[in-house]
Amino acid sequence: MKKASLNLSVNAIVVFVLAFALLSVGLFFTNLIKDRIASGTLKAVNLNELKNPPTADIPITVPNVVNIKRGKQNSELEIGFYNRGNTVAASATLNISKCINSTKAVMPGNKIPLIASDIIDVDSTTGVGFPVILTERKLEQGTYICTLDVVNSDTGELYESKSFRLVVGS
Repeated sequence: MKKASLNLSVNAIVVFVLAFALLSVGLFFTNLIKDRIASGTLKAVNLNELKNPPTADIPITVPNVVNIKRGKQNSELEIGFYNRGNTVAASATLNISKCINSTKAVMPGNKIPLIASDIIDVDSTTGVGFPVILTERKLEQGTYICTLDVVNSDTGELYESKSFRLVVGS
């Protein structure tokens, strides 16, 4: 009888050790997957990290000239936005509303570059930095004047707007 109970307790210890080891491995892989997913998302940039932070006088900071290659993405662009309004700029995101070429022709919507950015609630009289991914879509090589808007992603309400030069190369 005593030998059987000793055998049972050894088996129980082995089962507990194996269960603990499997639980640890499962938690490790879950944490690893979570970190990889989080690293692939766009997050707001600290204003101190921006080369040219936005202010009340200059509410949108975007480089005067943005260079992009045809059909490529430029993920190194950071754009600052300062909310001059008296209320929260809810669900603020970036949008390129129009581009004009050197002959003053307005580009159709299917050729305007796509801009991917985070959606952020920006408190009144505060600024935020947006990391963006800019994707060129069917624009010919050349220089364009584009309008960058900060809008409410739900309602389309315009918070601020600024023009910049877009140079499309090969």
